[in-house]
Amino acid sequence: MKKVVSFNLQNQNEWEFIQNLLNRLSITYETLDSKNTVDQNQDSKIEEALISEIYGSWPGDESSDETIQIIYSARVNTSNEIVL
Repeated sequence: MKKVVSFNLQNQNEWEFIQNLLNRLSITYETLDSKNTVDQNQDSKIEEALISEIYGSWPGDESSDETIQIIYSARVNTSNEIVL
């Protein structure tokens, strides 16, 4: 049976303690480089934030159709003032 456990250790001594404990209990384990998983998670969050910022909702009380009509009207008739 394989389980995945993540430890938030404060220093190398804590890691050595965990390793010793696992060895004394004859529990086999493997380690993963946490930098890669952390960097990928941070990159994913940054990418999601950028996509949301670019393609997110337009703030306002108007529906999307009303907003499109306002923008279209302003582009076609430059004398209209845009009020959102």
